[in-house]
Amino acid sequence: DAMQFPLRGSCSLFGLYLAFKYFDKDTVNLVICVYFCLVGLAALTATFAPVLASVGPTKVMTIEFSKHVELKHFLPKFIGGDSPWKMGIDCNVADIIAFMGSVAFCVVYFQTKHWTMNNVMGICFCLQGIERFSLGTYKIGAILLVGLFFYDIFWV
Repeated sequence: DAMQFPLRGSCSLFGLYLAFKYFDKDTVNLVICVYFCLVGLAALTATFAPVLASVGPTKVMTIEFSKHVELKHFLPKFIGGDSPWKMGIDCNVADIIAFMGSVAFCVVYFQTKHWTMNNVMGICFCLQGIERFSLGTYKIGAILLVGLFFYDIFWV
C-alpha cells in the first residue's frame, strides 16, 4: 500500500488535469466539493463516534444495531466475485449521532465553504489516515518517502 501511494496520487492529479481540460470549471468544482463532503462525512463520523461513545452514557451509547443482506448479481465471477454479495452494517447509538452531526456539518460546509470547516475536515482526514495507515518497517517508510519526494518534484 505504501509504495502505491505516490502512484495513486499521480493518477489522481493527472485525472484532475484531464477533468479541468475537458469539462467546465464549475462542474469539476461541484464534483470535487460533493466528493469532499462525502469523504468528509465518513471521516467526521469515524473521528467523533468514539468520542461520543466515551463521553455519553454507557448504557445508551452501546446499544447496537445490525442489518445484513445478500444481493445476487449476474456478473461473471472474475468481475463480481462470488454471488451473492454479502453486505451488512453494524453500528451503535454513538455512530448514528456522530453521523447525523456529520451530515449537518457537511451540509453547512457545502453551502458556505467556510475555511474553518474545511480545516476541521482536513484534520479528521489526517487522523483517520494516521489511524488506518501502517508502515510496518523502516524500509517501507523509506520507500514511501522517496516515492513522495519524486512525486512532489514531478507534480510541483
